[in-house]
Amino acid sequence: MTRREAERQYHSVYWLPVLAFAAHIAEEYPRFPEWATRHFGATSRAWYVYSHVPLVFFVIAIAAFAEKAPPQSVWPLLATAIQWVLATNAIFHLVTTRLFREYSPGVVTGTLLFLPTTAYVFWRTLDASLLTPT
Repeated sequence: MTRREAERQYHSVYWLPVLAFAAHIAEEYPRFPEWATRHFGATSRAWYVYSHVPLVFFVIAIAAFAEKAPPQSVWPLLATAIQWVLATNAIFHLVTTRLFREYSPGVVTGTLLFLPTTAYVFWRTLDASLLTPT
């Protein structure tokens, strides 16, 4: 395997946040607007869709650029940052599930996908020197 092929294999890890985010949206969409309205203020399914369309676009675009980017450039950094945001979202769902003592739409994918994926993305990114620890 050439060095470029090895880099590409490591760079493909940045598509995992896209897949995890898509699954998370599928879990959240049916119940999140109603749940969020009860706990945080008025929202709607339309708001949910309008707010998530640009997010999905940016997550896909960053994954695509990160896959082709040279190591230690801005794109792997942004892709890793997105994964970190997804991990904090998982923590939000865990905390609100505990706080409100009810299912927080998104807690399942947040816990089962975001947290392990975050550990994996960070490990692969550091292992391949796509980013440095600092």
